[in-house]
Amino acid sequence: MKVTDITGTIYNGMWYFGDPWPRFNFKTRYHELEAIGLTAMIEDFEGMGGHTGLHIETSATGIGYEKSYPLIDVPIEKLVYVDAYVYQLRHDDLPVQDGKPYISLEALKEAEKEEVPEGSIILIGTGYGKNWDKEDYLAKSWFIKRETMYYIIDKKPLLLGVDATDFENWTNPERFFERFFNSNILLMAPCINLEKIQKFKVKFIALPLKIKGAAICPTRAVVIEE
Repeated sequence: MKVTDITGTIYNGMWYFGDPWPRFNFKTRYHELEAIGLTAMIEDFEGMGGHTGLHIETSATGIGYEKSYPLIDVPIEKLVYVDAYVYQLRHDDLPVQDGKPYISLEALKEAEKEEVPEGSIILIGTGYGKNWDKEDYLAKSWFIKRETMYYIIDKKPLLLGVDATDFENWTNPERFFERFFNSNILLMAPCINLEKIQKFKVKFIALPLKIKGAAICPTRAVVIEE
């Protein structure tokens, strides 16, 4: 059995989406507990937002709770040891538009090794997660063409996970997010290490933080190859 952690490390100075999103800041302080003769170490995670590091979000982030739901409402058994399908593409081989690499429908279909059942986990890896610690990590992320995203939506997965930080082309937007959010597919991003997975069909575990009322939470996720 091979277990691959697809979660990037959270650390001071890491990438973030910029204002109005908070910047993560890890601090350690100490407090004397005189009654028992010990010094307690207190660790603060300032700026720990829903978009910090790898995160899972429901469609409520795009269409509100009137049409969607908080993440805590997703039964945990749907995210623990369930089937997932890993589409492998090479980031360096992706075509480029407006200075950004993109995933075409043809390339995605080529990476599809078998039929993906409705309600599955779909993961798209390009190797881009290797850039997690680089200064231009956000700027050079790939995007998805509209017809490619529609193809994914029509498969009706439970969750789509990607190793991109922002898979829209903001220069000439593909404008697929309205349809994506209205599909109520969970979104997980940005993953790392997906390029290390050898099988197409694998097992998947993701444990988002259990925060009441939140639509998006930082997450630890792994892929298991048996």
